[in-house]
Amino acid sequence: MEIAKTTKKVERTILDSESVERVKMWIKQIENELGDSVDVTQKSLVNFIIQSHSASLSADEIQKIKAQNFDLIKALKKATDEALKAKQAGHELQLNEIINLIQTPSVNSNLRPKRTYKKRQKTQDSNSLDSTEITSNTQKLEGLG
Repeated sequence: MEIAKTTKKVERTILDSESVERVKMWIKQIENELGDSVDVTQKSLVNFIIQSHSASLSADEIQKIKAQNFDLIKALKKATDEALKAKQAGHELQLNEIINLIQTPSVNSNLRPKRTYKKRQKTQDSNSLDSTEITSNTQKLEGLG
């Protein structure tokens, strides 16, 4: 009879040196205030802090994260793409609309559909071409020249 193993996928997060130092200071504070009766690791402390936080970030936290991580190039590319789509649809975007696109990230901007590729079925030797493929490829090449 086999015993089923349950494995949890462990996610790892790398902290920068400033954050590591802060965690170490908190651990020292806990040890100073509670003594040897409590064994706190960096992992247990960070998990405690995260789990003690509300499930959602506040608007202020979101703004601070945006200020630290805003990528102007990505925002400009997104605004350019949207301006081109609007122009192709016959609508000219005004400057204030473009600025709004840059400042307001789209919720779906990172949800582009992923390309799926079909595997080609091998029906013949991969090094051999039939006459229709050769003729087709030759015509394409002649059209380029």
